[in-house]
Amino acid sequence: MNVRHARLGSLTLTLLLVLAGCGGGGSSTPPVVNPPPTNGIDRGGIAVGPIDGFGSVIVNGVRFDTSSAAFVVNGSPGSQSDLSVGQVVVVVGTFDDNGLNGIATSVEFDDAVKGPIETGSIDLATGSFRVLGQTIKVTNATIFDDSIQPPGFAGLADGDLVEVSGLPDASGQIVATRIEAEAPGSEFEITGLVSGLDAGASTFRINSLTVDFSAAQLDDFPSGQISEGDLLEAQGSQLGSNDELLATRVEYRGDLVSDDDLEVGDEIEIEGIITVFNSSSDFSISGLRVLTDAGTSYEGGSAADLGLNVRVEVEGDFEGNGVLRANEIKFEADADLRVSGLVEATDTVAGTFQVLGLAISVEPGTSFEDDLEDQQVFGLADLRVGDYVEVKGFTDAGDFVANQVDRDDEGDDSSVRGYAADLSAPTLTVQGVPAITDAATQFENDDNPIDAGEFFAAADGQLVDARGIWDGSSLTVERIEIEDEGELDDD
Repeated sequence: MNVRHARLGSLTLTLLLVLAGCGGGGSSTPPVVNPPPTNGIDRGGIAVGPIDGFGSVIVNGVRFDTSSAAFVVNGSPGSQSDLSVGQVVVVVGTFDDNGLNGIATSVEFDDAVKGPIETGSIDLATGSFRVLGQTIKVTNATIFDDSIQPPGFAGLADGDLVEVSGLPDASGQIVATRIEAEAPGSEFEITGLVSGLDAGASTFRINSLTVDFSAAQLDDFPSGQISEGDLLEAQGSQLGSNDELLATRVEYRGDLVSDDDLEVGDEIEIEGIITVFNSSSDFSISGLRVLTDAGTSYEGGSAADLGLNVRVEVEGDFEGNGVLRANEIKFEADADLRVSGLVEATDTVAGTFQVLGLAISVEPGTSFEDDLEDQQVFGLADLRVGDYVEVKGFTDAGDFVANQVDRDDEGDDSSVRGYAADLSAPTLTVQGVPAITDAATQFENDDNPIDAGEFFAAADGQLVDARGIWDGSSLTVERIEIEDEGELDDD
């Protein structure tokens, strides 16, 4: 790998965060360029995506040895201990032939935005809120740091200072992968492209945010001045009377990724959201053009499932001209299902554990976080029988597969969110977990109280959330609700 990769991380991460919908899709298709054979030798490349776990750093299911890596966190030298699961990072290094392991030379994290939640912007119906003029979209896969209590929308309030890591979608929203609370007095940060530059008034815009740079220190600008279209990061600790950011420092973030930053044949693994869609064989993820062909394989879907705002993980080869030729595309499943309770068994060989009698599978991309003992290096092998866990996941060929596993302090009850079946009042199964209702059970349909008869008449095959007491063989239900498909799980 060439030494020029040292600057690739910063450029690619900035591109990932700010270029949603900003091009990346010409109509001409470059010819297929066959990468040079590796002959068993590791080849250079990058991985971009949320951190899945530690024990080194795991991104997109690839475990990178970071023993010799340089860490950069929000523009300053850092260490692995400064990072958390769910933060979007760029790892520059080498990949081995099986694509499951690598050696990192650098790991870089930059938040998408850091600032106060705008008054009146928290909207549970749309699963969104705003920070410094940026719309933050929360999904069931968003990780809320323990600094936000309770974890979820209920733990957010107007004016709270938060740091958001995430992925841009086609409309320019930031789809949050992790949200953390920041201490009062922390600096605000925003990265983006300059528009509406008014040199006389010393202002410009980043999306809908106005930045006043009249008192700012300007760093690394080639001409010494800000220009329209510049890619930059603005920092400040105050908002003006019109909610403009009063910047104290504005830093030029460099040119966009070019052929000088990558060599033909380098491996790229990127998780993101399709922001430009020309066709199933030509689309872009946050400004990076992706081409597919007959040799592209698919997991969790097919070429017909590709489209605008679809979240995918793409692995392939750099062809030059800013193009990634996809070898494999994996569709990121929605984490609509959930189970919470005590671990009853683990099997590291099979890659499974059991909660509420339900066998749960893990895969290389499953993220693990420990909020009980705050172990950064944490995975299936560290789970103990009797640990309380909260698991989000999806079904694959009838199996429950975990997207996220969070070990936490023991909760008040056990719960399962999944599809109702085998209804025969007063019993049913929820995602295969036996459940028993009784006279004390509270029934709801989309937050509206209903009676048992109405519930059992409507719930078959529906997504439901059941909470209660697990006795080792069945869940005695205290509350059960029919939920809309895609509804944000914010309990």
